[in-house]
Amino acid sequence: RQTELTEAKNVELKNDPPRIIVAFEPARLLIFDGEPVFAKIEGTNLKYAINTNWTVLTEEATSNYYLLDGTTWLFTDKLGDPWKLAKSLPGDLAKLPADDNFKDARENAQGRNPQYSKPPTIFMVTEPAELIVFDGKPKYKDAGPEELYYAVNTDADLFYYRKDNSWYFLVAGRWYRASKSLDGPWSFATGDLPAVFSMISPKGPKGRVLYSVPGTPQARESARAAGIPQTATIKPADVKLTVSYVGDPKFEPITGTTPPIQYAVNASVPVIKVSDTAYYACDRGIWFAAPAPAGPWVVASKVPQAIYTIPPSSPLYPVTYVVQYEQSPEVVVSSYTSGYTGCYVSFGVSFWGTGWHYPPYWGYPPYGYPIYRPMPYTWGAHAWYNPATSTYYRGGAAYGPYGGFGAGASYNAATGTYKRGYAAYGPAGGYKVGEAYNSRTGAWATGAAAYGPNGAIRAAQGYNPSTGTKFAGAQGSSVYGSWGAGVVSKGDQWAKGAYRTTDQGTVGGIRTSEGGGVIKGQNNTYVGKDGNVYRKNESGWSKFENGAWSPVNSSRGNTASQLPAQPGSGNRVSTGDVTRDLNRESANRAAGNQRATQWNQQYGQRSAPPAAMPRGGGGGMRGGGGRR
Repeated sequence: RQTELTEAKNVELKNDPPRIIVAFEPARLLIFDGEPVFAKIEGTNLKYAINTNWTVLTEEATSNYYLLDGTTWLFTDKLGDPWKLAKSLPGDLAKLPADDNFKDARENAQGRNPQYSKPPTIFMVTEPAELIVFDGKPKYKDAGPEELYYAVNTDADLFYYRKDNSWYFLVAGRWYRASKSLDGPWSFATGDLPAVFSMISPKGPKGRVLYSVPGTPQARESARAAGIPQTATIKPADVKLTVSYVGDPKFEPITGTTPPIQYAVNASVPVIKVSDTAYYACDRGIWFAAPAPAGPWVVASKVPQAIYTIPPSSPLYPVTYVVQYEQSPEVVVSSYTSGYTGCYVSFGVSFWGTGWHYPPYWGYPPYGYPIYRPMPYTWGAHAWYNPATSTYYRGGAAYGPYGGFGAGASYNAATGTYKRGYAAYGPAGGYKVGEAYNSRTGAWATGAAAYGPNGAIRAAQGYNPSTGTKFAGAQGSSVYGSWGAGVVSKGDQWAKGAYRTTDQGTVGGIRTSEGGGVIKGQNNTYVGKDGNVYRKNESGWSKFENGAWSPVNSSRGNTASQLPAQPGSGNRVSTGDVTRDLNRESANRAAGNQRATQWNQQYGQRSAPPAAMPRGGGGGMRGGGGRR
């Protein structure tokens, strides 16, 4: 069974170097996903760029272009030419729709005082690229091992190895080498990375790169963590899916699949056509099946093997990391590993993205603005690996020397769902805020997170009028421990829970409208997949019920079921019982605690990378199935 894998599968990815741009003064990377595409803004003579995460506008009458960098407007009369400070702005900025789709442009319609007297260099590209920005001429410092140095006046992980007179650049988990100059040519170097990199001190300023150095304990740990699945037990009747298309469903072949299958290029979620009467969709790590593209969609009891032959060259490759099986007529188990979220293991280390460039899809619905859906991408994402959580994080913002700012919004006319989010960060900490609202069902949710060098806090709340359910919760952490609390209510029924963990152990409590109790333990309480609370001690597992702990008979478990042990492998093994799952969760928690402890000892407890995010990215994170 996949949940028993200790390491993710080693996959063949596309590791050709992207275009790597080097700058020695403030610079930005303006990435268009393909040739620039503009759409008219209703009620104005302005158009906006739909395939970039920057705010780029143009006037229909003059063909002038305006780019919003933070609160500063830049101007050019030809895309690709240098940008300069805008001396005047189009009057129609004041006519932008009074909604959040153009909030950033509307708030700066009057033109505030520029953030700088000399605009940064704007590198415009039409395919994914990476940008290394130095603060002046490159400066280097001894990295520890003999003849190995790292650049200190850039946020990039860039090294110079004097022994072979080469530069080494770590990006998206991959190493690239340039032997002649920083201008390249660059070549893939992970496969033959000099052994000197494994001698970097894990407690040094560049110790985090060890997670991307083949053969190191850190790299092996990241590879094992990538194979740990996230598993959910689902009641099919409780999970629904609606798929929307831009126009009529349009299917194209997925090259390399056996037998041949197709995917919908204009669907709101990944939709795969196996036959004229068998369609499968993957959403939120759950597989659904339908007899036709329009549905009705139901939770799938199994997934055809042909889906697991989808190669990395396809934008649908991430769904091959989601497996599903029917545990009983009323219960389905779904599980995914890190490949579903874009983290893959190759050459014994964790990489971000497949390295392939998948063209986006965009088109006009029957009404409203065009819908633009970018595909998963590797380069220009500013991905960095956080060993405390064994995951990659991505940035996408108008970066400056002191941190960054980003915002994004999308609207799906087919579902009536609007989403937006904001984020800011710097060396001292940051925050993120998001909200979602469905105009048809009235359901809403908001969330926020803040972090600093010594801790973090997250909170969320929401309401679903179709079920009458309200929820609210918060979590926090500091150098002294962590805590959490939450409440769910429906009518006069409610449930509350809370916990606190310190170096002395964990204490938690659950109270409902029917009564409740307190659970105490030394960081050894767990929730089983059957929904009950369990505790582990020297004598084994106990279950909390009726206000007391009772020993668990490990011979009484769940009925054995089957599912592929690994996507595409075809191997099948039986599931374990509840105790077996709890043992695995206990081991995973111990490994995670160890990683978090090591990370905190080295860098201090934080949710951000060890320094300010890399300079030179795009603007707000727009796109993804909505208007803007």
